[in-house]
Amino acid sequence: MLKLKKKPCRFLSDNRYCFFLFLFFYTSGLCFARADVFETEIPTGSVIPFSRAYAVLASGDDLSSLLINPAGIGSLFYREVALSFNNLYATGLYNGSVAAASPLGKIGTLGLSYQYIYFDDSELSISDHLIDAAFSRNLFLPGLYAGLAGTMYIHTAKLDDEIADENSRLRFHAGLQYRHFDFIHRIFEPLCIGVTVRNILQSRDQEREPDAKVFDRITWGAGISYLFFKTLTAEAAVYPGNLSLGFEYWVTKALMRNIFTSAKQEISASFSERLVALRLGAILPLSSGKETLISGHSAPGKGITFTAGAGINAFLVSLDYAASYDTMMKFDHKFSLSYKFGFASSYVQITDSAIKDVFSSLYKSYQDLSIGHIKLKNNSKKNLIANISLYIKNYMDSPTSRQVVIRADSEQLFPLYAVFNDKVLELDEDMPVQGAVTVDYVYNNKNIKRVENKNFILYEKNAFTWRNKEQIAVFVTPKDPAVSDFTRQIIQLYNGETSGLLPPVFETAMQVFNALGTYGITYVRDPNSAFAQQKTSGDFVDSIQYPSETLKLKTGDCDDSAVLYCSMLESVGIKTALLDVPGHVLMMFNTEVGADNAAGISKDPNDYIIYKDKVWVAVETTMFKNGFFKAWKEGMLEYRKWKGGANQ
Repeated sequence: MLKLKKKPCRFLSDNRYCFFLFLFFYTSGLCFARADVFETEIPTGSVIPFSRAYAVLASGDDLSSLLINPAGIGSLFYREVALSFNNLYATGLYNGSVAAASPLGKIGTLGLSYQYIYFDDSELSISDHLIDAAFSRNLFLPGLYAGLAGTMYIHTAKLDDEIADENSRLRFHAGLQYRHFDFIHRIFEPLCIGVTVRNILQSRDQEREPDAKVFDRITWGAGISYLFFKTLTAEAAVYPGNLSLGFEYWVTKALMRNIFTSAKQEISASFSERLVALRLGAILPLSSGKETLISGHSAPGKGITFTAGAGINAFLVSLDYAASYDTMMKFDHKFSLSYKFGFASSYVQITDSAIKDVFSSLYKSYQDLSIGHIKLKNNSKKNLIANISLYIKNYMDSPTSRQVVIRADSEQLFPLYAVFNDKVLELDEDMPVQGAVTVDYVYNNKNIKRVENKNFILYEKNAFTWRNKEQIAVFVTPKDPAVSDFTRQIIQLYNGETSGLLPPVFETAMQVFNALGTYGITYVRDPNSAFAQQKTSGDFVDSIQYPSETLKLKTGDCDDSAVLYCSMLESVGIKTALLDVPGHVLMMFNTEVGADNAAGISKDPNDYIIYKDKVWVAVETTMFKNGFFKAWKEGMLEYRKWKGGANQ
C-alpha cells in the first residue's frame, strides 16, 4: 500500500469548496458516514454500526447492517436509501457512498452499496471503489435469516499523473441471524444471535499486492443482543482480536406522552413511534496483534476505542450523529441522513403460514377445526382490520374468509378454516393440491393484498389417521340410502317378529347382525399395515371403508365392520358407540333397558355394561359368520380385558 505524503490538500485549503460541498450533500438528502481506510476489514457506510462499536452483528435489521452482516436486511419491511460523504479525520481522504435496500416479497431482500475513498493533490492521487451487493431471506424457521454478499474492490494510485498501482479483488461474505427464541420461554423473545464469515471466496492480484494479507484470510464474527423493555438494546460481538459492546436506547412518543400527560400508553418499538436514539459502544482489544480486524479505525493492542452517538426520527427521515475516540486517531465524528419509504405496502407481513394435510373424510369438520395457521405482523402503530381467506381450487365453491383485528406493533397467529364442497368425496387417491392464503387490509384508504400459496396433501375419501381417534365417527353414515335401505329390508324380512324373551332393541340388533353374516360380510385383515401399529403411533394413515362400500365388497377389517354395524343400527334409531381398545375397534349399543332391569339381558353382570343408567353391550363385529351370541360374548370379553373387569 502506498504511503501518503504529509502534504496539505489544496482542495481543503479553500473554504469556499468545503462550504459548497457541505451544502450540496445536505440539501441532496445525503447520509454522512464513515468508511475506513483502504485495508478496512468491514467497510462501514453507516453511522449507526459505528456509534455502537460494530456490535450490531446480531441486532442489525436495516440498511446499516448490509456491510456488517448481510443477513440483517432480510427482515426489512420497507425500502431504504442512503447517500454519504465524509472527509476522514480532516486528512483530505474523501469518502462517499450510496446504498439502497428493498424487500422483494417472499423472495427475500436485496441490498446494494457503492463506496469510494479518494485522495488527490498535486503529486499523488488514490481512489478506492467498493461495490457491494447483498441478498437475504428467511429460511425454513421463523426468525432465521441467511445472507450472502459480494464485494468488488477496485484500487488505483497515480503518481505525477502516471499509474503507480492498480488492482481489483472480488470477495464473498455470508451471515446468519436468528431472532425467534420465544419457543423456549417468552423471556427469550427479544434475544437475537448472529454470525458472519467474510472472505469465504475471493480473488486478488498476488503480483501487484503481495502485502495485502488482510484480504487473504477468512475472518468471522459472532454476536448476541437483547431488547429490554422494547426500547433498550444491549449487544456484544466478537471478532478475531476484538470484543465490541454496544447499547442503543430509544425515547418513544408513547414515553413522552406518559411523562407529560396523564394518559398512560404501552411503549411501542415500531419505527414510527421512535423519536430520539442514544447510543454507546466500545471496542476492546483481546490480543496484542497489530492487524485491524474490525475496521481500520481500531487496532487490537493499541487501546480501547470508545464510541457514542444520537439519532432523531421525523417524517420517516433519520438524522444520526456519531463520534469516537482512541489513542491512535483521537477524535472522529460523522453524520448520517437516511430516508425510509414503502411502509404502506408492508405494514402487514405474513411471517409464517402452513396448511396441514387434509382428510377428505373429515371435510365437514374443517369448518370448525383449523387446517393450518397464518402468522401476521403489524408494523404500524394502530390496530388494523384484515380479512383472511383460504381458497382451494376445485374443492371449494368460494374462499373461506374471516375478519380479524391485528394489534398495533405486534405479531399474531390466526387459524385457517376451510369449507369444502362434496367433490372431496370423489377422491379415490391422494392428491397434492395448493391453497391460496390471502390477506386483505386497508391502510390510509389504500387497499393492500398479500397472497401466499401453500402446498399440502388432500387424502382420498377413505384415508384416516388415528391421531384423533374420535373422528372415526365420520364414517358412520346411517342416512346413506344404501345403508338405511338394506337395514329396512332386514327388518321387513322378520316382519316385526320377536321372540318376546328379549328386549325389542336387543332383538333387532341381533337380527341385523345375523343378517349381515348370512349376507356374507367377511373379516379381512387390513392389507396396508398392521392396525395395532397404526393405532400405537398415530402417524400412520389407515384406510376405512364407508358402510356402503363394505356392503358392496362384502369384506373389511375390524374398523370397517364396526362402522358398518353402527351405521345400520343408527339407521333404525339404536344408539351406538365405537370403542378404541388397544390394537382393535369394538362397537357397543344401547339396549334401552334400565340398570334396574339388567337381568332382562343376562343374569351374568359380565355380559353387559352400565352407562348412564342404561344397559349397553359390546359386540365383536369381525364375527358375523359366528352369530350374534358368540360375537356378544367375545365383545364383552375384549371389553373386560381392556377395562380390567370393571362393569362401567
